[in-house]
Amino acid sequence: MNLGRDIVATVIAADSPLGQVARAVDIATSHLPAVHQPRACPFCVAAGWPCRPFLDAAQHITDHGVDVAGLVPRDLQQVLWPDKPAIRAS
Repeated sequence: MNLGRDIVATVIAADSPLGQVARAVDIATSHLPAVHQPRACPFCVAAGWPCRPFLDAAQHITDHGVDVAGLVPRDLQQVLWPDKPAIRAS
């Protein structure tokens, strides 16, 4: 049973802006809902999504100057930011 989304791994410099928040990225992305359940965290089902661990990790990422929108799949961006157009693939 797949609880979340497909993932990829990448290597980044530890002292880069993204490298400095790598653990928070792991937390935020592990709490992303499955494609067909945009309001259900695979770990925090009772709390729904966006759940507290996601929000805390996203805040930490943002506080370090990294744009969280690039880490959130397009279909979930409307859930988080309903008044903001979703990022389009080029």
